[in-house]
Amino acid sequence: MPICETCKSECKKKFCNKTCYFNRPKGLRKHSIETKQKIAKSNSNPFSWERKKAISVARTYVPTQELLQKLKSYWRLRYINPCIIAELCGLKNKGSVYRRLVREHCDIEQFSFMPKNWYPEHYQKLIELGKQNVYVRDIANCIGFGIKQCLGIATKLGLKLNTRNPNAWTCVTSKPEKMILDELINHGYTVTTQFQLGKFLFDAHVIETNILIEVNGDYWHCNPKVYKNGAINEMQKSHQRRDFAKKAFAAKMGYYLITIWELDINQRKIEIVEWLLKKVKLHGKRINA
Repeated sequence: MPICETCKSECKKKFCNKTCYFNRPKGLRKHSIETKQKIAKSNSNPFSWERKKAISVARTYVPTQELLQKLKSYWRLRYINPCIIAELCGLKNKGSVYRRLVREHCDIEQFSFMPKNWYPEHYQKLIELGKQNVYVRDIANCIGFGIKQCLGIATKLGLKLNTRNPNAWTCVTSKPEKMILDELINHGYTVTTQFQLGKFLFDAHVIETNILIEVNGDYWHCNPKVYKNGAINEMQKSHQRRDFAKKAFAAKMGYYLITIWELDINQRKIEIVEWLLKKVKLHGKRINA
């Protein structure tokens, strides 16, 4: 019976299992004649004539001061793709020259995975409009690229874009919400509306505390006192899932979320205001603004 060439145990084949096959000693696997010829040819002529010529040109190339200054200025920005820098410096077809100049004169670490179709004017427009708090969809339309790509590049640049649609209904303060906010302000609290925490927007945040307030409409958020059999459509189900995620995320970030329903405000306004003030006083913790 044959013996396994790795573990030396008796088996029906040269190797008893896959482990022994992949752990086999070196030299047991023989190359074919064609493979040996290819290896010999590759070892004897590692570079083509064109490659040798490019290397020779790269070694003897003397750049002008204007070219070096241009290369350094683009490289110093850190966010332009190296392929675009080579094109702007006129070295697109001189890869060996470009790599040598970068190796000798540019030592600043670049942002990784930047797009190859973004030019300096695109980045300048993104930074300019982002600082002006322009809505991200309008920025994407102005530059001519997608929203997700603009958001990804802005994140790498440390720029926070405005993702709040000024025409969306979520930015409108409802009457119950306005009433609750007015009561808090009348009792000496400073409140900011449409407070953004992560990817979520909350109706209100009591400044310098960990208190967040959500005033939910009975229909839009499926008040369990009104809809005792549960959600009646997909919109309510979606809002329920989002409300649950918002509450969990707020707790994770150290905030205390107070939810007030439209029905309670309409039926017992005074009691709800007193209850809210007690909650804010009891659970409110001071945080850095």
